[in-house]
Amino acid sequence: MNAAESGLALDREFSPRVRGNDRLDRGDELVAVLELAAEFPACHSPTLEFPVFGQ
Repeated sequence: MNAAESGLALDREFSPRVRGNDRLDRGDELVAVLELAAEFPACHSPTLEFPVFGQ
């Protein structure tokens, strides 16, 4: 059964990504975001406070 047979309508509008004027490649854009995230302070507990997933 497809969407039309079930009475559902699937509408999707595509538009270009909103990007700055520098037009970075996606890989370069990801590197820039990760470098920015590394600038924010983080405070991690030295021990795991929750059970390990899957054990």
